[in-house]
Amino acid sequence: MSELRVDKIYPKNGLPSGSGGGIVQVKYVDMDTMRGPFNGNYDAYSDITGLSLSFTPQSASNLIYIRTTFNVLVQTDQNWDEAFAYFGLFNGSTVLNESGITNRWGNSNSNGRIQCDVSLDHWEGASSTSARTYNCKAKIQQNGYYCYVCPDYVYASGGSREMNNHGYITVMEVSG
Repeated sequence: MSELRVDKIYPKNGLPSGSGGGIVQVKYVDMDTMRGPFNGNYDAYSDITGLSLSFTPQSASNLIYIRTTFNVLVQTDQNWDEAFAYFGLFNGSTVLNESGITNRWGNSNSNGRIQCDVSLDHWEGASSTSARTYNCKAKIQQNGYYCYVCPDYVYASGGSREMNNHGYITVMEVSG
């Protein structure tokens, strides 16, 4: 069995003079368990358990890249033609990036729903070598809306279909 250890990874032809860009470290978490429903604490974020990662930068002058992608099912149990939810990528309690999804059917007597992937990313300066936690959160806006993250089924005409779904959060430190 072989083992490769490196401090940094550089492009084949080296780095241009005065530039950074070498990958210092990469960490990730992969989640394949359905979370939810998120249907309380209206208009307040709730943690998506499992999509959280502790990270300690090697140098305060480096850059940090954070990316998360996960599948969501948002629906209503009311006779509304819409369903929507919000999602956020956080460093502790600080919002780094937010996105929302919505669906309008145009049919007010049908329960609105949408299923899609949510991807959020962000670059930031490390600023220190202190540990931090990057995490994902979800929120709905009002009673009657429900959100599931990494649902273990997908809605299909005529019923539900099983699916194997994963969500992840990846953090990469790049030399500055």
